[in-house]
Amino acid sequence: MTGQHAQAAATYWPGNGHSYEVVLAPGAISWTQADAAAHAAGGYLATLTSDAENTFVFNLAADPQYWRLDTTHNFGIGPYLGGLQTNKTSEPGGNWAWETGEAWSYTKWAPDEPNNSYGAEDYLQFFGYGALMTPQWNDCANDNSVFVPGNYAISYIVEFVPEPSTTTLVCLAGGAALVRRLHRRRRFSTQIVS
Repeated sequence: MTGQHAQAAATYWPGNGHSYEVVLAPGAISWTQADAAAHAAGGYLATLTSDAENTFVFNLAADPQYWRLDTTHNFGIGPYLGGLQTNKTSEPGGNWAWETGEAWSYTKWAPDEPNNSYGAEDYLQFFGYGALMTPQWNDCANDNSVFVPGNYAISYIVEFVPEPSTTTLVCLAGGAALVRRLHRRRRFSTQIVS
């Protein structure tokens, strides 16, 4: 089941100029379904590359409606994020990447994570121990039902990069034309001197 998108509901973060939307997927959704839905909406699953960005995005999702809270086991399964393990040769913490290709240099793993439980955890989500909802991360299976039936994510976070404005495109085109003109002049003046 995919969530309902309304990009107008996305929240702008001035730290990088991107907007973020938490999407509720009532019932359940797998990581790959969430990823496909995020791309179909014109964005991608959120890539959190700094503590400030992680905190901002977590605060958007810090609402019980976006979490599957398991008070019996004292943990919370939060929204999917855009991280995945690209190669299982260095388990559990190796070969993690952002789906966008951005550098994987910042992490916010929950205690004892990543742990690759049952050899099936290759995707990223917010996760909480004790407090149920925390800005920490967990490596998870594609749909999390591998471990405890009924424990799977019910939301995901989409990141939107703004389209360049018409003014920006005109300026870029004008700048490229100026560079070509200067390059031609330089080449022409070099030929005259030779």
